[in-house]
Amino acid sequence: MCGTFVITNLIRWLFVALMLNPVFGKGAPVDDEWQRPLRLPILDDDISFRVPVKMFGSVHYFLVDTGASATALDSRYRSRLGDPVEEIQAHTFYRCPELFFDQTPAGLVKIFCADLRMFELITGEQCDGVLGMDFLNNHVVEMDFERQLFSVGKEVSQDIKETAWGIPLTLTNKRHFTASALLNSRVRLQLMIDSGDSAAISLNNADWDRVFAPGNKPPTQKSLIAGLGTNVTDSQVARIQSLEIQSNKYLNLVCLLSPRTNSPSSLGLPFLKRHLVTFDFPNQMLYLRPGKDFRIEEEYDMSGLHLLRQNGNTMVHSVDEGSPAALAGIQAGDLITFINGKEPACMKMKDLRSILKAKAGEKVCIKIKRGHKALKVEFVLRRMV
Repeated sequence: MCGTFVITNLIRWLFVALMLNPVFGKGAPVDDEWQRPLRLPILDDDISFRVPVKMFGSVHYFLVDTGASATALDSRYRSRLGDPVEEIQAHTFYRCPELFFDQTPAGLVKIFCADLRMFELITGEQCDGVLGMDFLNNHVVEMDFERQLFSVGKEVSQDIKETAWGIPLTLTNKRHFTASALLNSRVRLQLMIDSGDSAAISLNNADWDRVFAPGNKPPTQKSLIAGLGTNVTDSQVARIQSLEIQSNKYLNLVCLLSPRTNSPSSLGLPFLKRHLVTFDFPNQMLYLRPGKDFRIEEEYDMSGLHLLRQNGNTMVHSVDEGSPAALAGIQAGDLITFINGKEPACMKMKDLRSILKAKAGEKVCIKIKRGHKALKVEFVLRRMV
């Protein structure tokens, strides 16, 4: 999250009509090149993670998204893909360029394009594509967020099978996987495992109403959900009292209301990052081992600022009414020139996010530029959800 921006359902709306198409039922081939696990560095921007992929003779960066049915390239590469090879439900597909993980080919045949501009504005990081389930679902995939390693192979080690929590997965729509979970000790749901969702839990409208029944409504906070292009949708977050998966119980997780009524409810990246994660997609199993952040309580933005980074500048997209930042006088369109004595241009966006959710009662000093005026404001972080 950046301020309270959330990236969720980034491109999966596009796949509803594609999931049953035979083109996407086969996925990437599994061959001897994957016998030994291939390890790639994780580039973690706090709300998503990307891995390096070689394409067009140089290194590019793909978001890893278990909630995306197919792999996509950013729209800026469309001119390099040649003529379309197929139209499916009004969506255009192209022959996939050669994609390599280190020296190992991905083996994908077709690809489509998606506008990922908003992702880059929110994270301040380069994103050239999205690695989807057409590749992932034929492999054993490990995500080690402590060592920042992403591994792809064919086998789950015996040590993981003996020491990790084994959670059966259910295949839905021939591509996505869900796990059974109990929310607030009373509502049983099947939640899609979605590494591309920057909320720990996302609930569609029907599930939100079941979990937060009338008379049991928790405090909520505004959230902005980013989509394709520059689309932004208003939503809200609240806290789940408890989440139980098998015998494992998690408390006070942040939960997002998904604005799309037909989207599946899901477990997202903040939940996964509490663990050392192994997906055995061919055998429909998820293995989880507690990581160093397993017991740390999740925090959310405490400022009310929604920030974007564009052309090296950090700007205020919007400010929540009644929030600490709004009461201090910060307005949409302001450029942040200093935060706690540091220039934002010298900081990652994830470091800015850390400042804005550091600790309730923490003072934040910000210098802003508004037109030709330079202003200095201060506010105190406040937990709003």
